[in-house]
Amino acid sequence: MEKNNLVESESLRAYIDEISKHYLDQVLQIFEQDQYSCPCLLYDEQKRDYTLIKVGTQSELDNQISDNPHLIAVSVKQFDNLFKKYNETSITKALEEMKTILHIDLMYRYKRVEYQNNEIKLIRSLRQKNGLPIEEVCVTYQPPKVFEECNF
Repeated sequence: MEKNNLVESESLRAYIDEISKHYLDQVLQIFEQDQYSCPCLLYDEQKRDYTLIKVGTQSELDNQISDNPHLIAVSVKQFDNLFKKYNETSITKALEEMKTILHIDLMYRYKRVEYQNNEIKLIRSLRQKNGLPIEEVCVTYQPPKVFEECNF
């Protein structure tokens, strides 16, 4: 059983590597200058496809999104709501709903989005305690299909 899972995992990695050649270099350039967020690569096993999600403002990526079906920009608030709504059901439903978002007004902005140990953390501004900065982690998710992180 473990051997089969390992083979499936290696096949998945090879598949992601193959399709990434066509999109990833182009897409990552979009994120390089963005200090507020990083993309998450979500893999849909049923459709054997992937989607890059950028947490930020929709207007930043309007042109790129229309040209690239693999790229979705979502607001922090919408990201928060969707992952709560579809916590352990279907990531595909959440992605489809994200694609319908056209205009987003951010009520607040997170300092950083990071992915570690299958958790996504939305980190707000730094707080000071005894003269030392402390990061305030506002929301933590464990989405079912997060495959890879991108750090800049």
